Amino acid sequence: MDRGEQLMEVLSELINKKEALDRLTWRTVARDLNPTELRCVEYIGRRAGVNATRLAEAFSMTTGAASKLTKRLLARDLVTRYQKLENRKEVYFRLSPQGEELFAVLAEIRAKLNRRDEAIFSDLDEGVYDAILRFARTYCNHLDSLARRRAYPRGDVQEY
Repeated sequence: MDRGEQLMEVLSELINKKEALDRLTWRTVARDLNPTELRCVEYIGRRAGVNATRLAEAFSMTTGAASKLTKRLLARDLVTRYQKLENRKEVYFRLSPQGEELFAVLAEIRAKLNRRDEAIFSDLDEGVYDAILRFARTYCNHLDSLARRRAYPRGDVQEY
């Protein structure tokens, strides 16, 4: 196994374990919502002017899947739809009062999860932290570049 494979295997294991533990905590709040729905409530609660296109980009899904996601949240009265006066065509989403209540609970849980992991990050040497962060950003940019080329190929053959 080469260095890249070894690193990616450990990072994947790390993310899978974190998500599994986090999921157990999220489930205590809203058993009837799946993790993506909870993340969507958090996402909309933190940002203004969220539409299906922006959700699709943020969650790496199609706009159709993002529309289905928002329909489920609308049906549960967690979000509301609105349109801006200058653009009556585009539909945007904001949290409903019930969604705001859930968002506040999710913020408390997010803080609890951050405190859980705080010791690991506070003990991390600044140089190591900077190197990990630089690597993660560089790799994310690399993957974004590949995704853009795949979405907008210059010919019939998609090469990487």
